[in-house]
Amino acid sequence: MKMTNKQREEAFALVERICDDLKRWVNHSKSGFRRSEESLIEYDLLWELIDINVTDFESKREKTEFEADFLEMVKYKGNLFRIHQNYNERMPYYGIEETVHYVGWTKADKVTEIYWFYESSRGIIIQGRTAECEYGIDLNGLSDFVIKYFYPQFRLGTPTVMGEKEVVYPIKYENIKKVKLNSRIDDNDG
Repeated sequence: MKMTNKQREEAFALVERICDDLKRWVNHSKSGFRRSEESLIEYDLLWELIDINVTDFESKREKTEFEADFLEMVKYKGNLFRIHQNYNERMPYYGIEETVHYVGWTKADKVTEIYWFYESSRGIIIQGRTAECEYGIDLNGLSDFVIKYFYPQFRLGTPTVMGEKEVVYPIKYENIKKVKLNSRIDDNDG
């Protein structure tokens, strides 16, 4: 089943907005100030828009190649890692705050190789996993989808930034599997 011209026009308009927003998201500073509550709410609208498409596409008995690729490339289920440089050793979960907002995680196997994390830095590594009935939004997969179907020259970020393998997903205590303190992190540790 192929997309109609109307579906394609609607998709192009949506993708233009998404591309601009995604570039702003990945170019946010990794150190210093957190995203503001207002900014997180603004981005939640973007993630909800993607979720609406996921829900719509999943509900179809017969999917177009476009829809099947969107689901395959954008949905992420599995292990996630997040680095916090600000923490409090005396608080439960080192002061990690649960959030309903989507935030940046990585699916990278070697967390300490992320371009902005230095082994000499103090911080905590949060290891989590998406809930069975939930998924994260894979930004590299979304970028690949945009390249395949809309803009072959689109680049969400530099190869270094894309090496972060960012996935957006909320912080929920029940999905945190481990929190490790200090700068020496064993990437192969469970």
